[in-house]
Amino acid sequence: MIPYDVPGDVTLRDVSRSPRGETWPQAMHRLAAKALISGCQVLDANADGTRCRVTSARLRNVAYRVWLDPERHAARCECAAWHAVGICGHTALATAMLHGLPSLDTPPLVAAFAGRCSLTGQPIAPGDAITKSARGGWMLVDCEATPVAA
Repeated sequence: MIPYDVPGDVTLRDVSRSPRGETWPQAMHRLAAKALISGCQVLDANADGTRCRVTSARLRNVAYRVWLDPERHAARCECAAWHAVGICGHTALATAMLHGLPSLDTPPLVAAFAGRCSLTGQPIAPGDAITKSARGGWMLVDCEATPVAA
């Protein structure tokens, strides 16, 4: 396992809420810190780090099964949070300790499709700089933080 820790001045309050416009790498860092501060632990990791169990922060004697696919930066958990939004502290902590978290300096991707920014609803055109949002959609890198009226 990779040693993972958070700075001593980071509190649970600092990492409990998702800021508007949070990217997927930012969410992974925040949720891993939240899980560690809350007392979650990675248990029973297999040899290649693709499966493990992670303890619940709230429920005693509960550990959720986590499946990781580090090559595709994908993860799955059986907790309610993962089923609701597709990302959770269990997957973030397991990723941090078994494979390392994604870089916060990841360069933006270039859109090869047309769509809408999941943060503001602004149009995304092919060639625009985009990044994956924490909620699973795509965001314009330089979008304005105010939603566009439909």
